[in-house]
Amino acid sequence: MAALELGYESIGFDLNPAMVVAAKARSINPRDCNSLSPLAADIIEKAGKEKFDIQFDDPLTTWLYPQGAGIFRRIDIAIQKLLLPIEQHSIDGERGVNCMSDIAAFFYTAMFRVLRDVLKPFIPSNPTWTKRPNLNNRLSIEEQSVFALYIKQVNEMASVLQFESWGLTALSAKTTIATGTSEALAVDDSSIDMVVTSPPYCTRIDYAVATMPELAILGYRPKDSFQDLRRKMIGTSTVPVAAPTIMREWGEECLTFLERLRLHDSKASSTYYYKSHAQYYASIYNSLKEIARVMKDGGKCVLVVQDSYYKEIHNNLPLITAEMFSSIGLKKITSLDFPAKARMGNKHPSTKKYGLRRATESVICLQKSAYNCPL
Repeated sequence: MAALELGYESIGFDLNPAMVVAAKARSINPRDCNSLSPLAADIIEKAGKEKFDIQFDDPLTTWLYPQGAGIFRRIDIAIQKLLLPIEQHSIDGERGVNCMSDIAAFFYTAMFRVLRDVLKPFIPSNPTWTKRPNLNNRLSIEEQSVFALYIKQVNEMASVLQFESWGLTALSAKTTIATGTSEALAVDDSSIDMVVTSPPYCTRIDYAVATMPELAILGYRPKDSFQDLRRKMIGTSTVPVAAPTIMREWGEECLTFLERLRLHDSKASSTYYYKSHAQYYASIYNSLKEIARVMKDGGKCVLVVQDSYYKEIHNNLPLITAEMFSSIGLKKITSLDFPAKARMGNKHPSTKKYGLRRATESVICLQKSAYNCPL
């Protein structure tokens, strides 16, 4: 959105389709804001008339009885019929997000927020892990209550967009927002002037699980497509049978950290936790190599990362990523450190014996060239 407002051609992508939908929703042209409330009324009118039998394995039935899940699915169908071409309609399967318009994404994002509101009883103190009740403890909800929440949410989101867009000219820069990777989207070698990114921190936050309700709206079933997506994400808490091959290109800091972790005397350090951290750094390294591939000579990269701890062992992610970048030909220009206001690791009771730790977020600025120049 920042690149769009500044008039730069940009590409934004994420493996998680829920995040792609949210990003597209934020990119609505300011001139379309006045149409959003009337469209919401039309969507709810169509949803109220829709005849639909919920599938027994619909992912929304994880938390809702079939009648309640059907309310959300009828809104889903109404959005598709009103805003998507017929060849993109899908009821039994994942919703395609790459061809979804910004306006359609806006109305799906409103659904995301309403579902989050409805599922409050299942969202614990750790907001990244929504509980899954047994079949007899699911929620029963009323149609008119959900419809009213949806209209309210659309109006609030439209008001925010109108306020934030006040005084802006029409957004006309070419922007692509899609799910996938730079390889899958066929981004050419040495074609990007600047990369701005913040990869998942090494804090074992499972970002697929964190967006499980949103992915359920998009049709991702817990035992099938959802698990496939989960395994692809950087930072996933699922681990392979065997640890990835450790590479010297990951740098001295990374190899030292992994070895100290492997030798730690706490439970599962040498097995699950070693494999999960090795998998994380293998994914990070491959991602950084891809960043280097698409950057032009002289191109810049701004990377935001945060350190963490395994027990008492400092996991210095800023230094590790800088060493990895150095091994693939990018030079660090400068870095800025900021104390993080909140650290998810402090939420777990077992961390108290190590004392309250304050995390540091680092903004690392790099350049792909043999010479140095200001960022």
